[in-house]
Amino acid sequence: MVTKVEREKAALAKAEAAVAEKKKLIAKLEAEELGKSLDKAIKKVGPAKALAILEAAGRVKPDTAIKRLQGT
Repeated sequence: MVTKVEREKAALAKAEAAVAEKKKLIAKLEAEELGKSLDKAIKKVGPAKALAILEAAGRVKPDTAIKRLQGT
């Protein structure tokens, strides 16, 4: 016979597993969205300019690169 505490523990474990799966799904969807927005940005400026921007951004501090890319 299963006690109430054991049932609750099992339910909690099941819920935690569901949350972990949802987090994985969200991470996958976010990665897909970032990929799409990156493709869109590259399409706007062209691959050569995008590569030049990334190379230049790699040579400066991340905060500086972000501010410059945002135009502030």
